[in-house]
Amino acid sequence: MPEGRVQGRSGKQSDVNGKQRRYDPLVQIEFERLVADNPRTSLLGIYTLLEQVPFPERTKLPVPRTLRNHYNELHVPDHSGTWSMADSDADDIPLIVETKAELNRRSGVTDLTFDEAKWLTKLRLATADMPIWPRWRLAWLCRVREARGQPMEDLELFVGYAPWRSSRKATEYQAAVGSGRVPRAPALVYADLETLTYGSLEGLSYAELERLDC
Repeated sequence: MPEGRVQGRSGKQSDVNGKQRRYDPLVQIEFERLVADNPRTSLLGIYTLLEQVPFPERTKLPVPRTLRNHYNELHVPDHSGTWSMADSDADDIPLIVETKAELNRRSGVTDLTFDEAKWLTKLRLATADMPIWPRWRLAWLCRVREARGQPMEDLELFVGYAPWRSSRKATEYQAAVGSGRVPRAPALVYADLETLTYGSLEGLSYAELERLDC
């Protein structure tokens, strides 16, 4: 089942590839989250899950046809092969199998690919204190960006600033974004982290600030 919705004020919102979408920002964030968390699910299956999300009243869902291009940009084919424990160092296996089990519980995934496991491994030390779902979404997005040859500066700086670790780091990251020194990472990778550290940063949630700044 989908997680609780990201609440906030409406406004322009760039997707994980930096594009402006013509539908509700809350719907966009939830759609991207569902695609990431259900990586083997078709567009129709994702749309069925999207219909179950408890959006605010009067939230209008776009028709599946409208979401198709967005889905195709996120659902990048992965031909890297199926990962197994024999393919990784012993230190990396616990993180990968834990993530695999969580994906199985949520969406029935029974395997990970080499590239999915590779990005979990690459991010293991830098995100050791990040909860499992935000870490998975970050690894998932890194794989998508890599496959499409897209830049990752926003993700690299997000990991470097580590705003999930404390209110001080969250404030420092927000200030860097506000000054233009740092491109803001997509809401997908931090929207559900705000309850851990962000709280009421400047009187608004982190997701609200992101939409107001776009």
